[in-house]
Amino acid sequence: VPGHIVSLEELPFTPNGKVDRDRIPLPDSPRRGDHLEPKTSEEEFVLRSTRELLGHDRVELTDNFFEAGGHSLLSMHLIARIQRETGARISPNLVLFNSLKFVAASINPEQANLVDEGPASSADSTPRRDEPIRFGRDAGLFGILHPAVPEPRADPVLICPPIGWEYYKSHWALRNLARNLSEAGHDAFRFDYAGTGDSLGEASDFSVEDWTKDIADARATFRSGAGSDNQILVGLRFGGALATVSALRDTSVQQLILWDPVVSGADHLASLVEMHTRFFERQDPRSAIRQSGDELLGSPYPKRLREAMGHVDLRLLDWDVDFDVVLVASADRPEYQELVEASDGRIELEVVDDASGWDDLVTFNSALLPTAIPRRITRLAGGER
Repeated sequence: VPGHIVSLEELPFTPNGKVDRDRIPLPDSPRRGDHLEPKTSEEEFVLRSTRELLGHDRVELTDNFFEAGGHSLLSMHLIARIQRETGARISPNLVLFNSLKFVAASINPEQANLVDEGPASSADSTPRRDEPIRFGRDAGLFGILHPAVPEPRADPVLICPPIGWEYYKSHWALRNLARNLSEAGHDAFRFDYAGTGDSLGEASDFSVEDWTKDIADARATFRSGAGSDNQILVGLRFGGALATVSALRDTSVQQLILWDPVVSGADHLASLVEMHTRFFERQDPRSAIRQSGDELLGSPYPKRLREAMGHVDLRLLDWDVDFDVVLVASADRPEYQELVEASDGRIELEVVDDASGWDDLVTFNSALLPTAIPRRITRLAGGER
């Protein structure tokens, strides 16, 4: 599929009748960004590298790499160049979804100018809505703050993502949720656990307790930035289980919203093993799949992690809490009814028909694209019942 289509009245030819490629005009970027002069060495480096990789200078810091004419292979060259020259590890998703200015800010967030000031002639430029933040142990954790628009008028929301392949499947959905919350007046903060996404380390080196501490670090960082103790925690899938453990340890939360949460870690692991087996049997029905469990559906699940997950069961926790708990489910599953009963009715269950596909191999590699549940969560965070 061509990256650009340019309409010409006629093709230019050389004197010997061949197409004169040197006279074919370069395509215009479909979405040309405003001109901004680089203000940091990181911005200058990313802009120069992008122009070199794309082979033209009609690229601005406010452009997205792909919308400026890049493609996935060139983006990997950019990521490799950034890591080689600066030591920073940038994920493909960060390049895919953000401007070059944001990519540059992610290299060294502490030194970055995180506000897009717009062109020099603009008198009412709009602040950037996404701000990269390094925090936690040795600043090894990576998060993105979505400031409320135009200003905070509701409780801040911390978003706890899933783990494994579900992290990648839900990336767009959680980004969309964060922006919905931002537009509704909430400061929203989403982050990556240690060893996942853009946070430092290898996932195989961390487990449930480490990631629960990461949530505590994220809550403390978010609290100091948002200036409010009335946080709302939103957790998706196993992120819901981790958010629950964190909320029950430190009950200074306003509300806990669980989106299709994993209720039993052991049952979740069994489901992953079953999906992993079916996936490879579909690739080659003659193959005999041996399950070590160290890798499931492309993500590491070492023994330490599996053992810790096996002890997670939300039905066995003490739900004597003062904050509101709402479970938003894309389908009414037996374990959700059991969890509501185990909580003595302190958990409110809402079933909202929307995209899920957590057990579906047909949509295994497809992004989760829900609309109804993010809207409902945004209304719940705003106090609607």
